[in-house]
Amino acid sequence: MFTVVRPILEGVLDHRREANFLAAMATGKYEPELLFPSHKGIVGRIRRHPALLWKAENIRQYLSRRKLSK
Repeated sequence: MFTVVRPILEGVLDHRREANFLAAMATGKYEPELLFPSHKGIVGRIRRHPALLWKAENIRQYLSRRKLSK
């Protein structure tokens, strides 16, 4: 069964894309297209996800405060 599911999972769970997305998010940049470069419909939906938008803004504010305190 794993041989059937593996190609599907590898197409969805690309750890390099995930790492790039998380690295961008760690700087306050929300770039969902890094996760799903060939799925514009998915990117369009998650681009407006309130929790992810909040998280990116929260990180930008945190980094901004951290710079000011140095």
